[in-house]
Amino acid sequence: MSMRFSEEAYQELIERVRVLDAEAAEYLETKARSSDSHVLTNMLSGSFIWDRTPQGHAYWDAIDEKLHG
Repeated sequence: MSMRFSEEAYQELIERVRVLDAEAAEYLETKARSSDSHVLTNMLSGSFIWDRTPQGHAYWDAIDEKLHG
């Protein structure tokens, strides 16, 4: 999957994440959008800096692995 940058691409990402983890999708819809590192993309690994979240890098890495697994 190639990286795309748009609101539509980000919404697609949220829906793919929601299937795996509703709480993570909620974070993407709300708090991730307000972070200073937020980018509208269809790839979780490029959408914000994971270490700057309360969940931490390992949490988001596990979700990203499931998305691409």
